[in-house]
Amino acid sequence: MKNLAFLTSCLVFIIFYSSCDVTSTRYDLGQLEIDSVQSGNTYCEYTITKSKCEHNSPYYSKGDKICIECCTSRQDPWPPKVGTNNNCPKKIVFISADGTCEYEATRVGQSCGACGDNNKGVYKCPNP
Repeated sequence: MKNLAFLTSCLVFIIFYSSCDVTSTRYDLGQLEIDSVQSGNTYCEYTITKSKCEHNSPYYSKGDKICIECCTSRQDPWPPKVGTNNNCPKKIVFISADGTCEYEATRVGQSCGACGDNNKGVYKCPNP
């Protein structure tokens, strides 16, 4: 009986924690500014999952990888701080630099790191 109560309380805690985890929400990053990989910077890496464009065909296809610069030293860090770490949000949505396409993407790694060589695009840190 004690084991069942312990397991139940653990399950409730896990469900509660996962529902409060800021990394599980879809972050709307707005319109991002194109950049290039900067030596010494860290990035959140994402895989494009969906695109929607007004007039032209999308620049990114499903499966393309992109990097978004991490800005962890500013007052409002991006990605958000979870505990002692800055965790890249699991899902993001952003607008292309020219404003004509909206993309959805999921993260490749959990925290900021190097921008891989096979990425099709790099963006500056989002505004807070």
